[in-house]
Amino acid sequence: MHAMASQPTIIVLMGPTGSGKSNFINRLTQGSEDGAARGPRPHMQTVMEYTVNLSNNRQYVFVDTPGFDVTYQSVQDILRTTADWLKKK
Repeated sequence: MHAMASQPTIIVLMGPTGSGKSNFINRLTQGSEDGAARGPRPHMQTVMEYTVNLSNNRQYVFVDTPGFDVTYQSVQDILRTTADWLKKK
């Protein structure tokens, strides 16, 4: 048995609403203990993380972000929110 890598690999998905970010994460995390992204969330206002162990004792954190084409948040705000999330990690 091998130990997990000390730091997970973080993969941030960004793009317009409906581009498949949540669907991609759902397909990778389906059945994982931490759950999965559930369908399109056009009103999502923050980043959501989903942790999964895919292979070779590596842990991956997939980060789902709000769509760039939302009316209630500018692209700069979305980038700032994502950068703040990454700094905390």
